[in-house]
Amino acid sequence: MERIYEGMANGASAINSNFNELDESTVRNTGEETISGKKTFTEVTTFKQIKSMDDTEPESISGNGAPSGRVTYERRNGIVFVSGSGNWGPTTTGQTKVVAKLPEGFRPRESWQIGGNAQGGNGENAWAIEANGEVKLTPNPGSSGTYSGWSTSYPAAN
Repeated sequence: MERIYEGMANGASAINSNFNELDESTVRNTGEETISGKKTFTEVTTFKQIKSMDDTEPESISGNGAPSGRVTYERRNGIVFVSGSGNWGPTTTGQTKVVAKLPEGFRPRESWQIGGNAQGGNGENAWAIEANGEVKLTPNPGSSGTYSGWSTSYPAAN
């Protein structure tokens, strides 16, 4: 910014230059723009919507050997939302079965345990999502067609 003083020979030009410099560094109330650098807000800040650059739309994968079991996942603001439901195929009580594998970017930092209810029957099913992306089912009881549903969320590992 150039200092302005009375009687300045190029005063109008200096004022215009100062306005242009301010215009380039001023955040607007409307319109699209990119703001860089770390910002610290000391008061309550309200946003209508926050969208992260790595947000995804929901995707779905079929379970391994599962007649109708599907795992659906998406990432919002660094949090993975994942759910599964359907028929996961034949299982044996207490024996773990890998039913799907989540791609990188949708995996937890460490094993994530989930409880799931049997659909259309009695019993509880233990589910886990491993850091390597494996989605595992441990049924209780097992059956020729284990139906189960669950939903969870966790911070994305990467």
